Amino acid sequence: MTTRGVLYVHSAPRALCPHVEWAVAGVLGVRVQLDWIRQPAAPGTWRSEFSWKGRAGTASQLASALRGWDMLRFEVTAEPCPTAEGERYSSTPGLGIFHAVTGMHGDILIPEDRLRAALARSTRGESDLEAEIASCSASRGTTSWSPSATRARAPRSAGCTRSSRPCSAGHALAPGALPRTPLLDRRRGSNVRKPASRPSGSGLHP
Repeated sequence: MTTRGVLYVHSAPRALCPHVEWAVAGVLGVRVQLDWIRQPAAPGTWRSEFSWKGRAGTASQLASALRGWDMLRFEVTAEPCPTAEGERYSSTPGLGIFHAVTGMHGDILIPEDRLRAALARSTRGESDLEAEIASCSASRGTTSWSPSATRARAPRSAGCTRSSRPCSAGHALAPGALPRTPLLDRRRGSNVRKPASRPSGSGLHP
């Protein structure tokens, strides 16, 4: 069973850009070349977005392949499919990696056992219920991680294009057929095109 998602590289040093492409290619099993543009929120770094299609579990493989690199900030999302829940992985050098199960609209789903455990700890006076709920709903992702990522996310006016190159053997996602998640920059109706030609090497645009 296949699913699809988006890889958001919020910021990466220029020297790391080709290594990101090689890591993604190693997971997907096809050649990958991302469209890179400068990241104004972190001078000296670059950002990119890439739509992928693959087997359930591909998002976790992409996150594992990219985690641990200094100065790399990224997110990976995956849509729900009949055999797997949706997923969101977020990573920054300082906070590490955060994982959450997501619904069909991209909202974070909290397992029942985690809520019961949080309520039990709060009832025993071991912790504050509000803090426990924040932890369950990604305190690292929502309270601490997201502000870091938000500064790096591309604004609506930025000219960051999504790649429509093949991202799985025999598959290519059209720019208009992207996963619908809250993380997505919803520029509906925008004129997004695949570049007509590219120089050899990594696609770095000034």
